[in-house]
Amino acid sequence: MTDIVLFSQAPADIQYVLSLYDKYKNKYSIKIIVVNVKNNFKFFKQLNLSVKLYFFPLIGYKNIVFFIKNIFLMNREYSILFQKMSKAKIYFFSNNYDYVTAFFIEKLQINNSIYFTDIYDINGKEINNTRNLLKKILVKLLLGINIKFFKIGDVFAYQYLYNKQYITKVVINIDNSRLEMYKYKVNSLNVEKEKLLLFESNGEQDTSFLHYKEDLDSILTILEHKYIIYIKAHPRLGYSKVLNKYKHVKYIEDFIPSELINTKQFSIILGIDSTAIATSRHSNIYSLLDIFAYKNIKRKEYLRQYLDKLSNGRINYIDNIGDVK
Repeated sequence: MTDIVLFSQAPADIQYVLSLYDKYKNKYSIKIIVVNVKNNFKFFKQLNLSVKLYFFPLIGYKNIVFFIKNIFLMNREYSILFQKMSKAKIYFFSNNYDYVTAFFIEKLQINNSIYFTDIYDINGKEINNTRNLLKKILVKLLLGINIKFFKIGDVFAYQYLYNKQYITKVVINIDNSRLEMYKYKVNSLNVEKEKLLLFESNGEQDTSFLHYKEDLDSILTILEHKYIIYIKAHPRLGYSKVLNKYKHVKYIEDFIPSELINTKQFSIILGIDSTAIATSRHSNIYSLLDIFAYKNIKRKEYLRQYLDKLSNGRINYIDNIGDVK
């Protein structure tokens, strides 16, 4: 039986992974490789899929001992999981911030069919200087991959420069009917209030904001009178502790991906700059970006452009919480 290997690199790709799994589960032996996000691994595990499931951490070079140890681990696991693999179909979904997936793809591309669905479509002009050149040489020696350094807004990033000769870029159209059985549904006996879903990413720890806690507090004070509020925290960053003061706010478990929440149960969906508000399928989605004050206006405008691009312009921006209907 031919192998299918699906790399899950972030919560946003889970819907693509599950769509491919559901399409091929009766035809192929499937491996899901979860990189970095432990909650993704936890989510896949509780679904009891007919797959072989693996997790690989993504350890930064600043922790040099564990970084080198991780490279040895990746080489060992490659020889166990993949060295004899050939003619497999392999999918990955991002070439940014992820040397682990890049390491495996670089080795697997010779004898297998590699497909790349770029769900983020992020790019930027390469930053060339002596320091970055030395880093690129070191990464090539240690991991065997080519990368470039660039900026996303005001944030420095790196990107895997994959070999276009071996890797086919494809578009995967999600069949939402295939995903219904995997979606999370909230339970609420209260029929007097409508339900509101808020994507919140621990903004009080984000130094981009001027007075995040105060702004969020004023928003929730207004909304809690009208709605049953459900908070979907960021799977890695968690949620802002100011939310703990609201006794009637409910929380969706942190390992549930935003894209796999049954949004039909909610009258309205809110977020600030979360990619989840750009990728969620709902007719009543608002960004609160303009309600919050940012230290750097260029950062705010970059986020707006990114959300607009990701959502194809579907997001409504409001600057007054009273405009939420």
